[in-house]
Amino acid sequence: MKTFALASLHEVLRNWAGALLAILAAVLLVGSGGFEIAHDLAVRLKWLEVVVALLFVAVWLAELVLAGKPSEAARYRRAEFILLAVALIALGLLVFMPDALQRIVAEEFSGRVGQLAMWLVRLFLFGCVWLQLLRAAEWILSQGLRAEILLAGSFLGIIVTGSMLLMLPNAMADEASPLSFADAIFTATSATCVTGLVVRDTGSEFSSLGQVIIMGLIQVGGLGIATFVALLSSFSKKTLPVSQMVAFRQLVNAPALGDLRRRILGIVLITLVVEALGALLLFFFVDTGGSRLRHLEWALFHSISAFCNAGFSLNVDNMESLSTNVGAVWTIMGLVVLGGLGFLVIPELLALIWRGQSDLLPGRATRVGMFEFRVFRLSNQSRLSLIMTAVLLVSGLVVFWVFEAGGVLRGLAPGDAFTASLFQSVSSRTAGFNTLPVAEFQNATLIFLAFLMLVGGCPVSTAGGIKTVTFAVLLLGLRSLVTGAKNIEAFGRSIPARVVFSALNVFLLYIVSAIFGMMALAWVHPEFSMRDVFFECFSALSTVGLSTGVTPQLGTSGKFVLCVLMFVGRIGPIAMVLSVFQSTRAVNYEFPEEEVVVG
Repeated sequence: MKTFALASLHEVLRNWAGALLAILAAVLLVGSGGFEIAHDLAVRLKWLEVVVALLFVAVWLAELVLAGKPSEAARYRRAEFILLAVALIALGLLVFMPDALQRIVAEEFSGRVGQLAMWLVRLFLFGCVWLQLLRAAEWILSQGLRAEILLAGSFLGIIVTGSMLLMLPNAMADEASPLSFADAIFTATSATCVTGLVVRDTGSEFSSLGQVIIMGLIQVGGLGIATFVALLSSFSKKTLPVSQMVAFRQLVNAPALGDLRRRILGIVLITLVVEALGALLLFFFVDTGGSRLRHLEWALFHSISAFCNAGFSLNVDNMESLSTNVGAVWTIMGLVVLGGLGFLVIPELLALIWRGQSDLLPGRATRVGMFEFRVFRLSNQSRLSLIMTAVLLVSGLVVFWVFEAGGVLRGLAPGDAFTASLFQSVSSRTAGFNTLPVAEFQNATLIFLAFLMLVGGCPVSTAGGIKTVTFAVLLLGLRSLVTGAKNIEAFGRSIPARVVFSALNVFLLYIVSAIFGMMALAWVHPEFSMRDVFFECFSALSTVGLSTGVTPQLGTSGKFVLCVLMFVGRIGPIAMVLSVFQSTRAVNYEFPEEEVVVG
């Protein structure tokens, strides 16, 4: 009986105590950060935040004591204990930091080092809330919910939550100019779907809190909830239904279910490392003229925005004022390209650099005379991704340079014209940054940029569009049709029929969505030219973020149309691929064939 009581108490702690504490922590974080409150109440809330943080730790430790198998309980809460260890290390560094660093912190925080300690407590609480939300999503998946439904529902939930957070008084730089509900929904959708279209200037109209919220939405939207849930599940050895795990495995191209954890962890590590390096480079290349803290925030914001291909900028003119800053421009381009290549190609390239010291690259022994060495082969996924990326970048560079030679490039030196053309070729495929005024582009240029936006980046990346491999498969299918080949082949390999059908469906979804989106936007905004309607819809659906300048002029109905396009553009292709790989129904019959005329 005593053992049963302890087991019941353990289940209560695991299933309910964390959830209740997460709700209380979320209320405290929103109340203390989002509103202007009296000093006495603020002090009480700070102490309450510390108490809640200690209660989280107490609950986790109690689970270990009450669990029948403490090792399994510790493995289940592995992510939570890692969060606790990071928080304790950060707190220890703060307490025992060198005198020189203490002076810098005192200067940046007006002598209030304790304020930084309180930030650490709030970051810890935020991490606890985030982990609890992932636990909830993990539980929902364990009940058999399809991964694509979780994907769409999680993005919708993030958008709604982000909208409410952006409407907090402290999220705006000027409380006299609050954010309307329509503008909040639009901004949250644009950030979560890593688009970059804005109706309110991010740098001047949002406070530091608002900018951090937008940056968080970009980061979560760029990686996707499914990535975090898969990582948490594999990390805590939580068993999800096989169909969901197979879908996740196919999505990240893991060789087997046992490799899923390594692939997901690699995605997160690549993201953190690349964004940190990008922020460091931007910190040194750009001088914003503000304090070190604000300068670091600027660098981190643009690094995350660039790698996630979001296109959000804290500058009023996006990147136009930095067009002559070679270091900043090339850093942004590098981040955009890496984010667009995605998490299937980058690991293989790293493995190739390390001479195949990874099972990612199959190799074969080759002998030349008396020397024997191994030749490693990139997968067709990476080959098609790299070839299409190179072709699109070069063609975008040439076409933009030719079309705009007498336009926005007029008067620029050849080197500056080359850099500007390459930047626009890189950015237009999915990122949405611009160093030149988009409203002044030629109509022919906008049409070609719309094509680049349609293709977008590579699969399993932060990019939008139908994806490079999808377009490559369509081209290979056309080649097979013209040559009369029975199968669609690439580099000595046949492409499965379901991949071809998936590519056709993604392309059809895109075209149909673009047509209906243009019809809807032209209907609610008849004053817009067809040029603006066409480009705005393609930009939203491809989650790019370039605009000819009409986005701030949108009414409520127009904002809703673009929100739907951004949501479909971000969720549609991924959900369709997940649906294909998760399908368990087998068709064991065939109908008689009958020819139909097409074309």
